[in-house]
Amino acid sequence: LLISNDYRSVYNWIKELNPTLVCGSQIEKNIAKSFRKSPVIISDPAIDIFISYRPILGYEGANYLTDTVYYSMKLGLEARIEEMHGKHH
Repeated sequence: LLISNDYRSVYNWIKELNPTLVCGSQIEKNIAKSFRKSPVIISDPAIDIFISYRPILGYEGANYLTDTVYYSMKLGLEARIEEMHGKHH
């Protein structure tokens, strides 16, 4: 697990450790794609102010993170299936 607002350290970390899955914001998605890794967007880019309440600790945090990862991957999988087989109406 790496939490950083320095995209260069994230780039170097991905390059060095060669993970199979990269979760993060749009920035990490672009870095992961440059290494042909599977990206999952689970957050907005980090900023210094809070826009909304997003719990990260305790039961609420676990529930929020599970939902975020599940639905991000589900939507990504649906888009991939549509890309492979075409959209059917």
